[in-house]
Amino acid sequence: MNNTINYSGNSLAFKTKIIFLSPKGLSEIFTKYENKNLVNICDFFITDNERVWNSGYRLNVKRGYTSGIKTCTAGICADKGKAASLFWHVENSLKNIENFPILANLIKGTNAIIIGSKKNYKYSTELFDTFVKHLKSKNIPATIIKGTKDSEVGMFFDAMKDTLYVSMQDIYRRDKYVNSNKELKKACDVVEILPTDSVEFYDFLPPEIVK
Repeated sequence: MNNTINYSGNSLAFKTKIIFLSPKGLSEIFTKYENKNLVNICDFFITDNERVWNSGYRLNVKRGYTSGIKTCTAGICADKGKAASLFWHVENSLKNIENFPILANLIKGTNAIIIGSKKNYKYSTELFDTFVKHLKSKNIPATIIKGTKDSEVGMFFDAMKDTLYVSMQDIYRRDKYVNSNKELKKACDVVEILPTDSVEFYDFLPPEIVK
């Protein structure tokens, strides 16, 4: 499968590439980099220290990975030509909403991509919308992929390539995953892609892109 959506913008320098892959396709990228200073977020709390074991965010990330995004909210604040200002994956909980001001002070960059949330789960929509509100208040343009319905998301961000690799897999049918723009819109409640971003769909990353 190879479907590409290209959007024209004023400057290609501000273009982040979003590539949707199969779960195995994303796993290949993770395996390639997992022992090369890769940031892996696997606990999902907003703390007053990004370095504690259960922190759900990191600062100045060159390569970051996280998985199991269901009712949580995850994303990146990119900073063109530099490491990502903020990379996060936080669960929907009252405690995280109460601690959100910690992250509000860290939100900065040239653009953002935010993914996650499911309707009808307590605090899930509220947490996602709080992130969006603060991005807008700081005039940070964002691609928004909200309400992932029956999907579970994994993602890998490579700041050096300004590329976010995403796998969006059906929770109940493990052989089903997003592999086209049509499937993306069907799998989510809201899909708003920045005009300066691009979206591509593959099962596995083609060799020419890997190079």
